[in-house]
Amino acid sequence: MSPRPGGETDKLGNRYELAWAIRHALYCIVDDRRALTAEDIDAELNRGSEFTYDDGLITEVHQLKRQNGTSNSWTVKALADQKIFEAAAEHVAAGRSYHFVSLVPCRPLQELSDRARKADDLTSFTDCWLTKELRPVFNQLAAAEILGNPQVAWNTLRGMWFLVQDELDIVRTNSMLAVCSLRGASGDLISLAIGDILLDNLGKRLTRTELFALLAQRGIKPLEPGSHLKSHQQVFKITKSWRQSVERELLQPPIKRAEAAHLVEALDKYRIGLVAGTAGGGKSSVLEQTAAALESAGAEVLALRLDRCGPFASTVELGHQFGFEVSPAAALARAADDRDAFLIIDQLDAVSLASGRMPESFDVVMDLIDEALSVCGIRVVMACRQFDIDNDHRIRAFASRTDVTTVEVGRLSKEEVEAAVTRMGLDPARLNPSQLALLQTPLHLVLLQTISTQADALAFHSRGSLFEAFWERKRRAVRSRRVNVRFNDVVSRIANAASDLQALSVPIEILDDEDLIEDANVLVSEHLLAQDGGRIAFFHETFFDYAFARLWVSRGESLVDFLLRDEQALFRRAQVRQVLQHLYERAPDSFHTEVESVLTANDIRFHIKETVLAVVANLLAPTTADAEVMVRIAAGHPGFEDRLWQQLSRPQWFRRFLEDGQIAAWLDGPNEGMRNHALNMMASAVKEHPVSIAKLLGDRKAQPEYHRWLRWVSRFSDVFQNRDLFDLVLEGVREGAYDGAQHEFWLTMHNLPKHEPLWAIELLQARLIDHGDALTLNEEGKVTVLGMREHSAAELVRYTAHAEPLAFVLVTVPYLRRVMARTAIEPGVDGLIRDLHFSFRIKDDDLGSYRLDGILLAASVRALESVAKSAPEEIRFLLEELASDPYDGSQFLLYRALSASAEHFAGWAASLLLEGGRRLRCGYISDSLWVARELVLAIAPHVSDEIHQRLEKLFRDMPCEWGSNCGSGRSAFTFLSALEEARLTTVGQRLLGEYRRKFGEDAPAEPQGITGGSIGSPIALGAAKKMSDSQWLRAMSKYDTDKTNWATFTGGAHELSGVLGNQVAANPERFARLALRLSPEFNAAYSGAMLRGFGEADASDSTAPLIFDAVRHIASLGQAENDRWLGMALQKYYREVPLDLVELIRDSAVHALDPADCSPVIVRDGTDAPSAVDMQLNGINTARGSLAEALGDLLVTDSDGERTALVAPYLNAMAGDPVLSVRSCVAYTLSAALRHARPEVMRAFSTLIDTDDRLLAAGSVQHLMVYIGNVNPEVIDPVIQRMLASDDAEVREAGGAVAAFAAMEWDRPDLMKQALSGDFHARKGIAETCVQCVDRTSNVELATATLTRLMNDEADGVRKEAATVALHLREQPLQPFVKLLAALIDSPAYEHATPQLLVTLQYAPDKVDELVLRAAKRFVDVFGHDAADIRTGAAGDAHYISELVVRGLAQCRDRTHRAELLDVLDSLLELGAYGISEAITDSERL
Repeated sequence: MSPRPGGETDKLGNRYELAWAIRHALYCIVDDRRALTAEDIDAELNRGSEFTYDDGLITEVHQLKRQNGTSNSWTVKALADQKIFEAAAEHVAAGRSYHFVSLVPCRPLQELSDRARKADDLTSFTDCWLTKELRPVFNQLAAAEILGNPQVAWNTLRGMWFLVQDELDIVRTNSMLAVCSLRGASGDLISLAIGDILLDNLGKRLTRTELFALLAQRGIKPLEPGSHLKSHQQVFKITKSWRQSVERELLQPPIKRAEAAHLVEALDKYRIGLVAGTAGGGKSSVLEQTAAALESAGAEVLALRLDRCGPFASTVELGHQFGFEVSPAAALARAADDRDAFLIIDQLDAVSLASGRMPESFDVVMDLIDEALSVCGIRVVMACRQFDIDNDHRIRAFASRTDVTTVEVGRLSKEEVEAAVTRMGLDPARLNPSQLALLQTPLHLVLLQTISTQADALAFHSRGSLFEAFWERKRRAVRSRRVNVRFNDVVSRIANAASDLQALSVPIEILDDEDLIEDANVLVSEHLLAQDGGRIAFFHETFFDYAFARLWVSRGESLVDFLLRDEQALFRRAQVRQVLQHLYERAPDSFHTEVESVLTANDIRFHIKETVLAVVANLLAPTTADAEVMVRIAAGHPGFEDRLWQQLSRPQWFRRFLEDGQIAAWLDGPNEGMRNHALNMMASAVKEHPVSIAKLLGDRKAQPEYHRWLRWVSRFSDVFQNRDLFDLVLEGVREGAYDGAQHEFWLTMHNLPKHEPLWAIELLQARLIDHGDALTLNEEGKVTVLGMREHSAAELVRYTAHAEPLAFVLVTVPYLRRVMARTAIEPGVDGLIRDLHFSFRIKDDDLGSYRLDGILLAASVRALESVAKSAPEEIRFLLEELASDPYDGSQFLLYRALSASAEHFAGWAASLLLEGGRRLRCGYISDSLWVARELVLAIAPHVSDEIHQRLEKLFRDMPCEWGSNCGSGRSAFTFLSALEEARLTTVGQRLLGEYRRKFGEDAPAEPQGITGGSIGSPIALGAAKKMSDSQWLRAMSKYDTDKTNWATFTGGAHELSGVLGNQVAANPERFARLALRLSPEFNAAYSGAMLRGFGEADASDSTAPLIFDAVRHIASLGQAENDRWLGMALQKYYREVPLDLVELIRDSAVHALDPADCSPVIVRDGTDAPSAVDMQLNGINTARGSLAEALGDLLVTDSDGERTALVAPYLNAMAGDPVLSVRSCVAYTLSAALRHARPEVMRAFSTLIDTDDRLLAAGSVQHLMVYIGNVNPEVIDPVIQRMLASDDAEVREAGGAVAAFAAMEWDRPDLMKQALSGDFHARKGIAETCVQCVDRTSNVELATATLTRLMNDEADGVRKEAATVALHLREQPLQPFVKLLAALIDSPAYEHATPQLLVTLQYAPDKVDELVLRAAKRFVDVFGHDAADIRTGAAGDAHYISELVVRGLAQCRDRTHRAELLDVLDSLLELGAYGISEAITDSERL
C-alpha cells in the first residue's frame, strides 16, 4: 500500500514512534480483544494522533514527541504550542483517552492528571487534590488561551496520560514480549517485522488474527505447544549446574544464614534483591539458600554465574552460552508459564568497572534485568561485592533504585564459627581471639576445613599461614591424582600472567605453551583453580597474591624493575605487600635490599612506598638489621621522612631502638628532629613499656625540655600501670608542669581512680595542696584552681571519694577548711563566718556548683557520710576539728556526717544543737535551717526524754526570724516538726498543731534546688477536663483580667484561655455550642482561644455547621482583637465554608483595624527593620494579613468561581492596603483569584505594586508575578525593570531572580543582560534562580552560560550562591551538566562548592571520571596542606576526594587518565590528607 499524502510514512518512520506502536501491536497478539490502527483514516481519530489502540474497553489515542528541542522537560506552554491540549480536549470529550509519550518528562502535568482521575468532580479536585505547588500549572491550563476554564481543564486532564519512555527500554521490552509469544526469529527481528507490517497497513485496523496471518508470511509463528515444558527443563538444568558450582566452594554442612530468610521476605515487596558483602564473605551461600527457599515455594528459578561466562554483546548471546536459543529472561518467562519466577545473577562484580573482567558487558546485564522485569511475575536477585557497588557508578546507581532492596551479608558470629569448627572434629576452645576473628569470614572456614584432618590444623596465626597449609595440602592432593603434575609451573604461569595483565582471571590460552592445560585441569578438579569458559583464575582473588609472592623468588627480578615495567596501579600494592612478607620470612637479606631499593628509587610512586613502609612498620619483632636499614633510608632525608618516622612510632620499634641504644642517643643528641622522633616513639610505646620510659624520662630531669617531654608521653599513658612513671607525673604536677594543659591532663587521668584510687588521692593532694600556688586567689578573691570546670577532674573526685572515702576525707577536709579560712568574709549577725566557695549551697547532687569547689564539697560530704556509717570513730577527730571551726561550711560538713551516724553521735549532736544561735543555722540558700533540722530528725529517736524536752523547749522559745515579723513561728515549726511527736509535751503538741494549721502542712517542704517554670493557669488542665459548661462560664467571668498571683504562680484570663483552647480542640462540637453563649462582656482571650481551638481540632462533617455558627456569633461580638483568628477557625473546612462566611472573611479582611500602622510584629536580631523575607510573616500576624491569607485559601478551593465572584470586586481595595506586610498577604489572595478572575487580578496587581519597592521583594509577590507572566509576560517586563533600578538591595536581588526566570522561560534575554550588568544583589538573585532552574528550564544553555559567568563573578557572595548548584544537582545524572560542573571546578567558586560538589560527584548515578579528576586536581591545588590538618574544613572534605580518586582508579580503563589519578593519589598521600589511607585500604585485596 502506497503512502497517503501528508508525509505519513516519514511520520511513522520515526523510530521512537514506531517502537511504541510495535509495543501495542504485541499487546494485540497477547489478547484477541485488542486492536491497533496506525494513522487512522477517520479524520477525527487521526487528529493529534500517531495511532489508536482499542484495549477492549476504551479507545486510546497515542501522540509521541521524542523530545522538546534541547529542553529537558515539557512545559504547559511548550505543549500548548504543539496543540497537544487542543487535540486532547476533543478526544477526551468524545470518550477516548489521550496518551502523550516522550523521552523527556512533564512531571507537574503527569501528577495533575493522576490526581484529576482520583477526584470525583472539579470541586473535590480543587479542594482535596490540587496542591499549592500544582495550582499555578492548573491555572495556566484553565486560562482562556489554552483550555478556557477549570471545568474543561479538569475533564481533559482526567482523560490524559503523560508517559516518559526511554527508546531503548521500549525496543528491549518489545523484543522480550515478542519471543515470549512468537518463534521463527529473534525478538529484535520479530519486532522489526511487526514494524514493517504496521507501515504497510496504515489506516487498517489490526487484531491478533490479522497480525498472525501477516507474520506467517514472514516465517514467524506462535510458540509451539510444549515449549514451556522444554524451557523449564533447560532452566532446571542450568540452575542445578550453578548450585553444584557454588556448593563446591561452600562449607559443608552449610551454616544457615539469616540473610537468606530476610531476602526472601523482602522479595514480597521489591522486584529486585541485591546481596552485598566482602569477597569470601558468604554471598553465594546466601544466594544458594535463597534459591532453595524460592524453589520449595513453587517458583521457577534460573541462576547464572557471570564469572563463568565469556564476553557477551547481547542478552541473546548470553543465553547462547547457557544453551538457550533466546535471552535467559525470555527462557525463564517461557518456563514459568505465568508462575512466580526469579532470575538469580551471581557474581555481578564480573562486569564491574572496579574489578570485573567484562565491564563492557554491564549494559547487557542491565538489559537482561529490564527484560525480566518487563514480564509480570518475574523478580531478580543478584550478588555483588560491596566494593564494586561503592566504586562502580553504574552498580551504585542501580543499587539506589527504589525497586531494589539490599541485603548486606555480615560476618559469621563467634558461636557459628565455634559450631562449624566442632563439626570439623576440632576443639574451638583452642582458638585464640585473633584466630576466631579470622574464621568469621566463611572463606577462611572453608580453608580450615580443607586442612582439618591435619594434626596441626589449628596452628595457623594468619590468613597467610592458612594459605600455606592449604597450598601444601592441595599440592599433595594433586600429586595423589597425578604424580607428575606440574603444580608450580601451572600456578606460576597463571600468577605471572594475572600480574602482567593486572587482572584476576586470564585467557586459558596462556597454558597452551608446554601443554599445561591437562595439568591445570587437575588443579581445577581440586578447586585450586576455577575455569570460567575461556578464562582461568585462582579459586579466590586473595590466593592469587599469596601464590604470586610465593613464586616471586624464581622470577630473578627486583621489585623496582617489576614495578617500573607498568603504571604502578593500586593492583600492585597487595602484590608488593605479599612479596615482602614472604621474603622477610624466608630471605631477610633480600627483604632489606628490596625495601631499601623501593624506598630510595625516584621513579616509584608514593602509594607503593607507603605500602612498603606499612609492611616494615608492622613487623612484629624488628631486628637490628631492620632498624639499620630504616635509619639509613631516613638519613637520606627523603620526602617521606616524617611519614617514615610516624610509621615506626610503634611499641615494637621503640623496643628495637631502645635496645640498640638509639632512643637515649637521640634524646641526648643535638638534633631536635631526632629528639622529637624519639619522643613520639616513647609516646606510642608508653602503655607497653612504662618502666623503660619512666627511666628514660627520670634520667633526664635536668633537660630544659623535660616538662614538655613528660606532658607529651604521659598524655598517651595509663599512669596506673607503673609507680615510677606516676611519681614523675606527681612531681610534675607539684612543679606546675601541667598548668597550661589542664584539660589534657585530667582527661589522661580519668581511669586512674578505677585502678588506683589511693594514687588518685595523692594526685589531688599534689595539685590542690602541694602545688606552689595551691591557694592563689583570682580577681574575685576565690582560689583559682577551684573555679575549674573539667568533667574528667569531677569524675575523678567523685569516683575516688566513693572508692576510698576515709583516705579521701583525711586529705580533702583539712584542705576545705584552709580554703574557708582563705576566702572567709565578714561574720553575719548570726555569728557564722561564711566563705566565697562553700556557703552558697543549693540542694542538689553537687550542691549547686559545676566547678571543682562544689564537686569537692559534695564528694567530701558523701565520703564523710559513708565513713560515719561504717567506722564513725575513724573520723571523730576530724569532726571535732570541724565543730571547733567558726565557719559555716565546716558546720555543714559536720552536721551531714553526724546525721549519717545519728545513733552513734546522738548525744554529742544534741549538745551542739542545744548551744542554739549559730548552731541552728545550717542549711541552703533557700532554707538556712534545713541541715540542722535533718540532724534533729535523725537524732530524735536516739536521745533521752530529758534531752528531747530540752530540745523542745529550745525550739518553742526560739526568737523571731531575721527579716520576718516577730512571732511568725516558722523556725519553731521547722524544728518542732522534726522531733518525735509522741514525746512532745502537751504544750509542744498544741503549738505544733497551731503551726500546722497556720502553714497548711504537716511538716516543712524540702527545699528545692534551682527551678524554673512559667505562669500557670488558675485552673489546672486536669480539673478543666471535668468542668461543665456552666462552670466554664463562671470561670470565664471570675478570671476576666490578666492579673498574676505570685504566691501561686498562676495567671488570669490569658492563661486560662490556653487551657480552654486545648479543650476546644479535643471536643469542638461541645464548645461550638458553648461559644453561642458568649457575650461581649467576656474577656476576648476566651473567644480567641475558641477560634484557635476550632482550627486545631480534627475535621468532622457533623462539626462543620456548628463551627460555622460559632464563628458567625464570635464575629458578631465586636472583639476586634479576634479578627485575625476567624480564618484559622475555618481552616479544616475550607471546602465546605458557605458563601456568607466567605463574605464575612472578605469584609473583615477589608475593614479590620489591625494593623493600625506599619510597625513590624517580627524583627530579626541585628536588624533595624523587617526584611522582605519576613514581610509575609509579619502580615499573617495581623488581622487583615491573616484574613487575606485565609481568603486566598478559600479561593484556592473555589471550584466553580462563586467565591471568587464575591471577592473579585474587593481585590483592588485590598491591594491598596496602606501596610506593606498586609499587601504581601493580599498577593496570595490575588494568586488564588487568578483562575476565575484574571482581569480583576490584573487591575489589582497594578494597585498592589503601586507602593514602596520593598513589597516587590516579598516571596508571595514574586510568585504572583511568575503566575501572571507565564501567560502575560509583557505585564511583568516593566516591573522587573523597576526592581532592577530600585534603591533597595533586597528588591534588586529579587529583580535579578525574576529577570533570570523571564529570560529562560518567557524568552526575555535582554532582561538577563540588564540584570547581569547590575550590582552584586541583582547578580546574586540571578544565581539563585539559575541554580534552581538549571535542571528543569526550557533554556538550559542560557542557565548554564549564566551560571558559568557568575561562578567567576568579582563578588564573593555571587560566586558562593552560584556554587550551590553542586548541592542542587545531588543524585541526578551529571552528564548533561558536565560543562557546567567543569566550569565550577575551574572557577574561584570552587572553594565554596566543597564539600557539596564532592558529595554530588560521589553519589552521581552516571560516569563522571573527567569531573572527578578535575575536582581532585583542583582540590590539591587549592587546599594543599590544609587537607591534613584536622582543624580545617579541607581535612573534613579530603575523605570525599580520597574516595573519589580511589573509585576513579578502580573503574578507569584509560592509562593516561589513570596515571593522572595516581599522581593525585600520591599527592594526597604525601600531604597526609585525611581519609586517603582508609580509602585505599578499603579498595584492596586484603
